[in-house]
Amino acid sequence: MEFRLFERIIDTVIQKHRLRRTYAFLDNITIGDATVEKNDKHLPAFLKASREENLTFNEKKTVKRTTEIDLLGYRLSFGSIRPDTNRLKPLIKLKPPSNPRQLKPTMGIFSY
Repeated sequence: MEFRLFERIIDTVIQKHRLRRTYAFLDNITIGDATVEKNDKHLPAFLKASREENLTFNEKKTVKRTTEIDLLGYRLSFGSIRPDTNRLKPLIKLKPPSNPRQLKPTMGIFSY
């Protein structure tokens, strides 16, 4: 519920200030464009709007000028979408079943 409220507030700020290439999802705000130069124009506009709306953000959680982000189990970068390797580690470390009794729960994991 808290994430939805945060997302709604940020969406309102985005619309009110007509911010471009700025997206709220759950507790994340993503600002991006096709090039670094274009992206650098959107961030100051968002920060200015945030100050005007008296919003503050945790600087320790802020990531600026990155070429990759992890979102919804995927690693997104310019021109590619790959699975997030950190989320795949448990599957990679999963021991193969050695008998039919172990096979059933393993197949259940993958069918989920």
